[in-house]
Amino acid sequence: GHVIGITGASTDITENRRTALAERDQRVLAEALLETVNAINSSLDLSEVLDYILASMWRVVPHDVAEIMLIDEASLSIVRSRGHSKFNIHDSAIALSDSNMDTPVLRQMREVRHYVLYPDTSNIPFAAPIMSQDSLRSYIGVPLFWQQELIGFLNLASQDVGFFNDQHAERLAGFATQCAIAIRNAQLYQKAQAVAVLEERQRLARDLHDAVSQMLFTSNLIAETLPRLQESDPEKFQENLQKLRFLNRGALAEMRTLLLELRPAKLESTDMYHLLEQFAHAAEGQTRMTIQLEVHEQTRLPPEVHLTFYRVAQEALNNIIKHAKADFVKIIYHAQKHSAFLKIEDDGIGFTIDRASSKSLGLGIMQERMEKIGGGLEVDSEAGAGTIFLATWNQPPPE
Repeated sequence: GHVIGITGASTDITENRRTALAERDQRVLAEALLETVNAINSSLDLSEVLDYILASMWRVVPHDVAEIMLIDEASLSIVRSRGHSKFNIHDSAIALSDSNMDTPVLRQMREVRHYVLYPDTSNIPFAAPIMSQDSLRSYIGVPLFWQQELIGFLNLASQDVGFFNDQHAERLAGFATQCAIAIRNAQLYQKAQAVAVLEERQRLARDLHDAVSQMLFTSNLIAETLPRLQESDPEKFQENLQKLRFLNRGALAEMRTLLLELRPAKLESTDMYHLLEQFAHAAEGQTRMTIQLEVHEQTRLPPEVHLTFYRVAQEALNNIIKHAKADFVKIIYHAQKHSAFLKIEDDGIGFTIDRASSKSLGLGIMQERMEKIGGGLEVDSEAGAGTIFLATWNQPPPE
């Protein structure tokens, strides 16, 4: 009787350990997905998004080699890779009409819209460019779909036979959903920046709106993983719950801003407090920094002046989100009949102004905007001491 009891207890302990390990793995995946969604909010720069995805992939599925492949018009290109030099793999563009696109694995992913897993690649035909090296012995491929459109692939390989399993492939597929949203969002933004025709800009803005909507939907899916944490790790449960709350609020604010961008007349008629409040909510959702807002708008400024202060605030906050690593930001806006000023102060890492690239920080753009309305911009910053943006405008006396 005692022996049975000990065996039963041992079995329970083993099962509990397996459950704990599974829950830990689930937490790691949920956190990686959360960070990816945050990355969607924090950057619309395609290069930054791709760098972030590549850096995050190892957390989702360990590997020896990784590739991000994107379709651009008539070619399929490896836009980011890790481990290529170690295994003597050469990046190259692949024509879509080429037979490479019709290799069994790429064709299968394109047609069935599902991952492909080969724990042992020794008995399969040429799978993907990543597998041109014989020393790589196991492979996972996942297609990147934006709505119904195939936009690329994620490829992972290991030099160990049997390294990858179905759980790895499922994780990578879930991660790929986030990647597709982030990549497409950045691509649409890039196109929107380059296209001057109003109708085209409006269509792209609608697509961006769709991307943000999908992001909100995805965050709800991520929330479904939280019940596993409720009992096993209450502190982490609360932390992730808070992340989701900030993320959703930020994404909603971002979407409201996009809708305003579609209607310039509405942008001009919206008071500065509500415009800045949306920026603040979006920034807080992306970075978790605290933003204090102080607005005294005694009168509505001329439309071009009102819009200029709005754009300068937008650019300054984007700089803070991307570069400042700030915990606290204070925004002060005062507008009277003949004068106005906007002050944005952060406690971030700052920078040395004479070395700063006006292009990368957008300082030149902000300066030009203010000069165009007869105003000015001052920037006070030094490394390690935060940054202050001060935009001022005074209406010239009538002639």
